[in-house]
Amino acid sequence: MIHRTINILIILIFLVSNSAFAQINVVTSTTDLKSIVDAIGGEKVKTFSIARGNQNIHSVEVLPSYIMKITKARMYVKIGMGLDQWADPLIEGARNENLFVLDCSKNITKLDVPTFKIDASHGDVHPYGNPHYWLDPNNGIIIANDITAALSKLSPGDALYFAKRRDEFAQLIETKMAEWANMMGQYKDTKIMVYHDDWRYFAEAFGFDIVGFVEPKPGLEPTPSHLYKLMNIIKTNNVKLIGFQPYFSDQAPNSLASETKAKAVKLATSVGCVDSVLSYTDIFDYNLRAMIAIIKAGK
Repeated sequence: MIHRTINILIILIFLVSNSAFAQINVVTSTTDLKSIVDAIGGEKVKTFSIARGNQNIHSVEVLPSYIMKITKARMYVKIGMGLDQWADPLIEGARNENLFVLDCSKNITKLDVPTFKIDASHGDVHPYGNPHYWLDPNNGIIIANDITAALSKLSPGDALYFAKRRDEFAQLIETKMAEWANMMGQYKDTKIMVYHDDWRYFAEAFGFDIVGFVEPKPGLEPTPSHLYKLMNIIKTNNVKLIGFQPYFSDQAPNSLASETKAKAVKLATSVGCVDSVLSYTDIFDYNLRAMIAIIKAGK
């Protein structure tokens, strides 16, 4: 009886260890990519995001422990377009010859690709275009397609599993898009102001009209003269909403709000940016509800 119990325990340990071994270790640059990898990979993946949701993705502090994570990973998933360039030395430092690096921007229709010579006078301009493409849910499906193909390449035996979950994810996005379109209703073409130029894809997807940025140029702090110009823009365009992310100071948005009829509102650009945003679709649920509530109140 004792031997039989020991044998059963050995078998259980073997099955558990093999199940864990079968998981694909995936490191992502952001929590948004992690959320989508989790949606596609399910129990077949083990994921880790380097950037936290409430961090400014443009400048992430890299730690030696991240290199160890990538050393043990089978796949690294990037935003690309120069946004998470801080990941490149980590990937290189890991010296992982088996690592598959997926750049999720490769099939995205890119906005704001510069047609001028880039220099410091333009601020922190991204040379390959606006890299905040995940803020259009339709691009979330493109990201999911690329992740599905990559995971299927790494684990061909699980390809049908990944494809099924990809279809479920795409169906969820399509269902939510209809719900979000209904929420927008009469508020489409509403003029808004935001802190940084990372809302272009979001505005395109939902029909908002961005009329100004709190930053005078990308990456630069607002000056008194710039804020004065923004006050006039807000009044002229009857702007009701000034959106900003938690990792930016709320001083300038609140100052603008106090001098106008607009309201400053904290928005989420990533999963985990605020406590209630726990998944990719939560980003859009949270932002649209917060924005529409302020627009309604201002009518």
